Amino acid sequence: LMAANQYEGFRLGLGLQTNEQLVRWWQIGGYAAWGFKDAAFKFQVFQDFVFHQKSKTKLRLSYTQDIAEVGGTHFELDPPLRRNDMYRNFAVSLFDSIQDIRFLISGNPVPNLSLWASAANRWVNPTTNYRYTDMPDGSPAYTLSELTVGLRWGIGEKFMAFGQTRLSLGSKLPVVWLQVTRGVDVLNGDFSYTRMMAQVEERYNWKRIGTSRIMAMAGWIPEDAPLTLMFNGRGSYTDFSIVSRYAFETMLPMEFVGDRFVYGFFNHSFPRLYQYKRLSAPYITVFQNLGWSDMRRPDRHQGI
Repeated sequence: LMAANQYEGFRLGLGLQTNEQLVRWWQIGGYAAWGFKDAAFKFQVFQDFVFHQKSKTKLRLSYTQDIAEVGGTHFELDPPLRRNDMYRNFAVSLFDSIQDIRFLISGNPVPNLSLWASAANRWVNPTTNYRYTDMPDGSPAYTLSELTVGLRWGIGEKFMAFGQTRLSLGSKLPVVWLQVTRGVDVLNGDFSYTRMMAQVEERYNWKRIGTSRIMAMAGWIPEDAPLTLMFNGRGSYTDFSIVSRYAFETMLPMEFVGDRFVYGFFNHSFPRLYQYKRLSAPYITVFQNLGWSDMRRPDRHQGI
């Protein structure tokens, strides 16, 4: 319904979707949104074909006209009802305007394993003066044709049904993410590339001394590619800094960009100091974040 970032300012939206009580094997839906700062309308329409109810195996066909963060380190399927990047999104300022046609098939062959594969054709238009020097006609816009496979494995993770989605009850063991995208020069695709990402996160309860959360992630693009496919530094600093559990609070969102990276995030929350009725229950959290990144050919990225 509501969101905010440095590019759109305040974003107001609405999403609607049919459920299985109308047609059990087919759902249709979409969303519409308006950014008050960029004064632009965004929308998506989609339809899902459900092949197997128990494993949530479905095919989604979608068309999206929206914006996408430049150099984002996101996986195609987000965790159920979790948004680790919610506070960081307030600081993000650099986006591309995109039009995206996508075929996505996903499912859970076992409850704690999610698999997905997609084929997409994406038209990208930078919202800044950025130019990628490998474009033969010098145009700022380009087309990406992509094939993606990925998985999320919550080792020992359990879930509770929550309507058509699932609420994670957590796990004492790691959650592993892997995703590989291959860009191909067919269907007007301008580049050939491979984009690989991996992530491991774990939460451990030490009982009397609190809870530790650890996340490590890495990515690599062996070939040259436009900036939108690079990896930004997950910075969350603007004129102010909001605590974001898995981001660098002293780094601007696009202060560093690379074609390879390794990031590590650690934080530990100590037990509550005291609780005053139901009004206040403060606690202390300590953070330590480390990162390394590099870019092979920065000279190919102009205007930024």
